[in-house]
Amino acid sequence: MDQFGITFFGLMAIWLSQDRSSKCQKYAPIFGLISQPFWFYSSWIAGQWGIFALSVLYTVCWLKGIKNYWCKPAVINKLKCLLGYHDWKSTGFECSDFTIKAWFFYKCSRCGKEAKEYR
Repeated sequence: MDQFGITFFGLMAIWLSQDRSSKCQKYAPIFGLISQPFWFYSSWIAGQWGIFALSVLYTVCWLKGIKNYWCKPAVINKLKCLLGYHDWKSTGFECSDFTIKAWFFYKCSRCGKEAKEYR
C-alpha cells in the first residue's frame, strides 16, 4: 500500500509540477503532501533514516508550494504579525526642548499596530 501511495501521488505531483498551465501546477504540492505520509511510513519501517530525513525536507518544500499557490498574501501578512514579525515604518518623532532624546513613532504596514521608542 505504501509503495502504491508513493508511486501514484509522487508521480502525480511531478507530472503536475511540469505542466505548462499554472492551473495544473498549483495542484502539485497537494499531491506531493499526500505522498509524504507514505514516504515517512516506508522509510520508518525499513529503518532508512536518510530517506526519512529527506522526506522531512521534501515536506517543507511542498509546504512552500502550498503557501505560494494557495495562501493569499493578506493571510500570510497576518500570520507574520501574529508571530511578531512586524513591518515597522517610521511615522515621525517628537522631542522636548530640554533633552537630547526623542520619542520615535512607528506603525506596522501590515496590521496597523503602532509603537513608540524613546531614544
